[in-house]
Amino acid sequence: MRVLLYSVILVSLMQAGPGLAAEKKKPKGEMGSEWIDKKGNSRRAQMGLDLERERGAEPGIYRPVMFDWPAGDLQKGRYPGNFVTGEEADVRLRLTIALDGKLSACKIIEPAKIEAFNQHVCPHLIRYARFIPALSENGERVSKSYDAWASYELAPRFYTALPPSAEVSIPIRQASLAVQPTLATAGIDSTIKRPPDIRYIAAAIGVSPEGAATGCTLHSPTKDDTLDKLICDSLKKNLAVRPAINLLTKKAVEGSLTVSLYWD
Repeated sequence: MRVLLYSVILVSLMQAGPGLAAEKKKPKGEMGSEWIDKKGNSRRAQMGLDLERERGAEPGIYRPVMFDWPAGDLQKGRYPGNFVTGEEADVRLRLTIALDGKLSACKIIEPAKIEAFNQHVCPHLIRYARFIPALSENGERVSKSYDAWASYELAPRFYTALPPSAEVSIPIRQASLAVQPTLATAGIDSTIKRPPDIRYIAAAIGVSPEGAATGCTLHSPTKDDTLDKLICDSLKKNLAVRPAINLLTKKAVEGSLTVSLYWD
């Protein structure tokens, strides 16, 4: 059982487009192929990638790494395990995403028990995985490394988070918005054209004890470097926020909140 801090799940079902039905059915055993086994169970040969990173406001980062769906496709080639006997595997990795969105490094840190998966994973990811790279608060792309789990699956899996810790938590009144933000708060006016397929903006905002927005990490970015920087710069400058409060000491403490804006 494992906890995923934040996951980029690369499952071919999520890549299905309007033309999927017209595509030729993949042969059994190919990545993305589907069939019914002898026991009547539905099977699907697929690969997934869980990229572990924090969900909140990441210091100095305006845009976290995201998977680039149009440019990358893990469901290519032959499933490396024996799909007839039901071989599946998890491989723990250390991945480095370069400025161009490709992997510049891939290292196995916990191998699978079946060597065929270990031999397949890094060459396959380097060839097919593509990402929207991280963006710093200076508007520059950043090469970053993350731990990740690559999963080879023949049936859907359901992961359960570990139970909460028994440690006593400090009661905190969470940071909050003093004024409801608008698109103008994010620096967006009528002169800025909405990028295709962008309907809303979501950002994790770090809030200081003094009630200032100190950090901004977009979890639904536009993917346009210049525009993402403008949005975070504007949110940090214009947001009116209230700090988090330690309810035991009644003192303001560091906190965070989420801002969501719909872009009609």
